[in-house]
Amino acid sequence: VREAKDEGVKTVRIHALLDGRDVSETSALEYTEPFEAFMAEISDETFDVKIASGGGRMNITMDRYEANWPMVERGWKTH
Repeated sequence: VREAKDEGVKTVRIHALLDGRDVSETSALEYTEPFEAFMAEISDETFDVKIASGGGRMNITMDRYEANWPMVERGWKTH
């Protein structure tokens, strides 16, 4: 993200994929809250960065165990 700003990119949207199967249900907050603080610090009138979407194992996007392709498809269409 910092490199994008340094290179003159004006808008960045993050599509976060977070693992929720092997960790607690709220563990994503350990990553997203500090990242949101970082985004607030780096954003200014010339640079806009936001989390646009998110997903994780067992709800949307990833399923390596049960091969639930409809769930993976939902994630594909979301991101």
